[in-house]
Amino acid sequence: MRNIALSNEKKAGKKVNITVSEISGRLVGEGAQRYISEASCVIRKYGKWKAPKWGKLPKDDRDQLLRITNNSFTYDGGEHVKLALIKQLNSQYRSRRYNFHMLFKKCGSKEEALARRPEYVEESDWIYLCDYYCSPEFKALSERNKLNRSKQQTAHTAGTKSFLRHKDDRISKCVK
Repeated sequence: MRNIALSNEKKAGKKVNITVSEISGRLVGEGAQRYISEASCVIRKYGKWKAPKWGKLPKDDRDQLLRITNNSFTYDGGEHVKLALIKQLNSQYRSRRYNFHMLFKKCGSKEEALARRPEYVEESDWIYLCDYYCSPEFKALSERNKLNRSKQQTAHTAGTKSFLRHKDDRISKCVK
């Protein structure tokens, strides 16, 4: 579901301020979750999927996604802020691709997957993704990542919020 509070602020012509930690380069503060939600909506609606990963998307496509997402936000800061916003878009892009892969895996064959294209994904993009998921390159990458994940000793248990956002929330509560 779209972020209703952000939608109402957009209609009123207000922009949400976002803060980026200079230490970690991560979004923190009250506007962080709104930015994350907006980035997810923008990636879903305008994302292009004919690239194996975010870094391989044409720069113009990445810049357009950043411009669309940033329309509702204000921020102070330099290059570290822009890098944090790009990093967040990259994360949302990876998450969406992961969801596409999970949908692909639920299908018994490539043909069945092609027939179950999500309505918000262009047909040519879905064909590219299905071909990519069947490629030896992707299968090797998938196996390598599966092996690496099995070696991890501890799991992140803070939910979808980063540790830094949890810390920032606790500090904000103490100050108020």
